[in-house]
Amino acid sequence: NDEITIASRVITRSGSEKVARCAFDIANTKNRKKVTAAHKEPIYRLSCGMFLEECAKVAKEYEDINFELIRDLQESTDDKKIITLRAVDKRGNDVTFHPVMGAFAHMVAFDSELNGFAHLHPISEDVPSSENRTHAGPLSFGFTAPKYGIYRLWAQVKTTADKEIFIPFDLEFGT
Repeated sequence: NDEITIASRVITRSGSEKVARCAFDIANTKNRKKVTAAHKEPIYRLSCGMFLEECAKVAKEYEDINFELIRDLQESTDDKKIITLRAVDKRGNDVTFHPVMGAFAHMVAFDSELNGFAHLHPISEDVPSSENRTHAGPLSFGFTAPKYGIYRLWAQVKTTADKEIFIPFDLEFGT
């Protein structure tokens, strides 16, 4: 019958948290000051209400840090680009990074077809000797793009001993 439709939705806490975290990660990398959660809470009080609760929880985690990825044109060559990850709090102070899987940060790179082709570590000699060691300040990475185009890089960092964040960046290489 084309006169009636019936729809059901499944909304989970973990799925709501992932959507909210992705929205804040993207807003953070694009220097947006606001994330808007579109919902129908007055109609779907339980499902959209849970979604709003998760958005509010995630928002509290992101109120202090701004992430930036900078291409270092002076240190880069035609084959290898140097990119620097910088994180600062609202006062402009460098954020402290905690070890994550044996480094102070990791990056993975995807091409425009979403093929992952690179896993990057900071090029610094500063490697965490224990889980208690931290690093404050920018981290540089060497990146070689296989061809000209736009690449999506995801940075994985820990800003506290137990708070892991994934931040997306889009970089264009070539002319």
